[in-house]
Amino acid sequence: MLLPLRRIVPWGLTGLLLAGALFLHLREPTDRRFIRFVVYRPSAAQYFLDRGAQRGADIEFTHDASKIVPFGRPGDLGLACPQGDREDPSGFRVFADGRWFLSGRPDRPVNGDLMLGRAGDLPFCADFDGDGIADSGVFRDGAWLVATHRTGSEPDIRFALGGAGDRPVVLNVKGAGNATDRQNVVYGVYRRGSWYLDTRGSGAVNATHAFGGSPQDVPLLIPRWSRTAGAMPAYSLAIFRDGAWHIKPDPDGNETLVFTFGAPGDLPGFVR
Repeated sequence: MLLPLRRIVPWGLTGLLLAGALFLHLREPTDRRFIRFVVYRPSAAQYFLDRGAQRGADIEFTHDASKIVPFGRPGDLGLACPQGDREDPSGFRVFADGRWFLSGRPDRPVNGDLMLGRAGDLPFCADFDGDGIADSGVFRDGAWLVATHRTGSEPDIRFALGGAGDRPVVLNVKGAGNATDRQNVVYGVYRRGSWYLDTRGSGAVNATHAFGGSPQDVPLLIPRWSRTAGAMPAYSLAIFRDGAWHIKPDPDGNETLVFTFGAPGDLPGFVR
């Protein structure tokens, strides 16, 4: 069961697995400013989707699971990967010790749809090549390995940023990246409350932020939580901590928004 959902008072900074990441109507055209928060529960192999909200709107309301989607098997690591593929708009996929399962069909292939990574790697997803479909990737001690294909076993994009113990964060942002192998993407690492981001696709950190810091924090980049079109930077910081979401709309500001949705051990994400 999901934890009891309640509104809680925002708090200041006092003090990690996926980055990662379903629309109001999963197969209908969507408003790209609409965000739906998601948690994946490995113990139950299920996605829980909330009812969502417009970016910049009140977020501190009671969130609950308006939709539950079974996917994977207990112990899998689930990702919600926003993408433009009309055949798979949610981008649901799971990672299990190097095997990726990209569909929830009953005849789950033994070796997965895609082989990428190994046990202990941290999975992530984002569209790196600009084709509108989220790619699968793993982070390993500072190495980023990305497969832009949906079958096979070899990455076709490799770069380095971060180190052992870091957690990867990534978000598609129009105009970011280097327009070649990292198109329209901001990526980086989270390290004990510090965020180190590359917005240019150069492999070097050019933006840093402070937010979080508790050992159980799971970091997530989300689209800028603002009603102002074009607000910069174009991303906001999110921390999932034992069922509570902490959102910092302006990565360099003081405001923090807090709501509950999920339970300890869940993996956070979003779709739009």
